[in-house]
Amino acid sequence: MLQIAHQRFTCQECGRCCRRFLVPVTPLEIEAIAKLPWPPGECPTRDFYCSIHGHAFFRHDAQNGDCVYLDEHSHCRMHAVFGAKCKALSCRAYPFEFLATFPGEVTAAARYDCPAVLANSGHHTEHYRSDLEEILQDSQLHLGKGFTAEELDGLTRESILVLCEFLRKSIFEPDIPVNALRELARRLERLGRPFVNDVETLKTVLPSMRDKALRETPPATPGRTWPERIRIRSKLLNCLRYDCQTGDFSWRTRLRQATLALKLFTGHGNPNDFDSRQPDSPFAKARIFDAKTWSTPVSPEVWDSLRRCLATRLESLQFFGRAYYGATFFKGLDELLEIADSALALARLNAAATHLGHLEPADGDYAVALIDHCHGKISN
Repeated sequence: MLQIAHQRFTCQECGRCCRRFLVPVTPLEIEAIAKLPWPPGECPTRDFYCSIHGHAFFRHDAQNGDCVYLDEHSHCRMHAVFGAKCKALSCRAYPFEFLATFPGEVTAAARYDCPAVLANSGHHTEHYRSDLEEILQDSQLHLGKGFTAEELDGLTRESILVLCEFLRKSIFEPDIPVNALRELARRLERLGRPFVNDVETLKTVLPSMRDKALRETPPATPGRTWPERIRIRSKLLNCLRYDCQTGDFSWRTRLRQATLALKLFTGHGNPNDFDSRQPDSPFAKARIFDAKTWSTPVSPEVWDSLRRCLATRLESLQFFGRAYYGATFFKGLDELLEIADSALALARLNAAATHLGHLEPADGDYAVALIDHCHGKISN
């Protein structure tokens, strides 16, 4: 059974996914694409893929960074001539991610690194059910075998769904900060699995436990201590390096990347040095951990996309198990709710490039797109 997260998305034909990402292509797809009967003079290239660390990806134009099949109108030439079904699975599925969860169940959720998903505009994702179900039948789609007993952390399906739904609804209450929900999850873990698996009791006590965590959890102040600053800088570095995708693995490029990483990790450098599409904001100038610099109250609209992103992960269960390095439920949940700290730091970094001292919705969107693109990894 396919369960689709409640989101909105209609492709804007911006071509961003065909420019920014390295798109994998399988041996079977390479063979099929190589045999496409292009009309005379219309085939863009026969040299359409490259190999990076033994894996094949669509090649990008060395001059502008576009996929070799992208035309000047941000449309796929292959799609235009032969239709959508001839394209690689990764292209057809984007922006959706699939995950096998409980026996006989699969979730699909749209990624927030897509501008249309981030904007929450267009069709409800249920509109794409028939297309998604067709993609599910593709033998090249690797869903995994569902959650293992270890990944479920000793919890029942019902208790997990009850807790995730409660957290999902709480996420949308602007007066409840994410760090309070993270503290609630930690307290539940300490109470033990038998307590959480008592579903009727769990439903009864969750509201009061949340209110208690809200009263006792101090306001979020990322970077208050040096260990926290190191942890957040590491998270930011992972995002910035992950998003700077390149097929150039020469020693010069690797040395340059290492130098830039060291600068950023020590509180210096500039994200724009990693990639020209990142904010041109010297790390030291941004002062992302200085509460006085960022004293202006943050409007709820700034974190609208973050709350939707967290809610989507909770609804689709795409935050533990195969979706996050094989993590157990509570470990994955803690890591998911922790991204609020990284999002605040990234938003401040983006804001420092143009309007230092306050945050706007575009800063929150920048942070969420980058984090959701990098958070988690399909574990084999």
